[in-house]
Amino acid sequence: MQKHILAARSENLSNDQERDLRIAVSDSFKVPVTAVCVVGSAKLGFRLFRKAPNVKKDTPERAQFSAFDDYSDVDVAVISQGTFLSHWRKVYEFFSDGGYTSRGNWVGNPESNDFSYFLTHGWVRPDYLPGTGDYDQRQAWQARVNEINKKKIVSVPVKVGLYFDDKFLMGYHANGIRKIKEKNDRAQT
Repeated sequence: MQKHILAARSENLSNDQERDLRIAVSDSFKVPVTAVCVVGSAKLGFRLFRKAPNVKKDTPERAQFSAFDDYSDVDVAVISQGTFLSHWRKVYEFFSDGGYTSRGNWVGNPESNDFSYFLTHGWVRPDYLPGTGDYDQRQAWQARVNEINKKKIVSVPVKVGLYFDDKFLMGYHANGIRKIKEKNDRAQT
């Protein structure tokens, strides 16, 4: 994990692109540039998992281990305990205040289940924060990412996930590799 994810250069971004992207994310999320890491297919040069087609985004199915392409995005990990805890506290306050006043309680809302799943894995994504009504953190996060994308540092969309620490980042990726290995082991028997 350290060799191929944390320490390696990106297979699909030039040194200048990776540097500029890390600086832009660092500035936007107010974390040190050392807390920003390119991950996923942009880092490895290929996707680890099959991607189903997305009719809304007009993207085709992409096979497991297929190359990074024009339908890919650049996944960026921000590793910051302080930023992670800040988002967690805001969701807690939202939940404690009853959640959505216009749509009922957050408990039982699919977003709360998705958020809980990612929280137990030590990271969050903006699309799994509360997204409508009384909570504005998802929109604020997406606005920061939109500003980064407007800079056109890379030709495909950038997405940003927030990890509590590097152990959760490495654990998440190691778990993905473990799933691939188990699937391949079952296929061979």
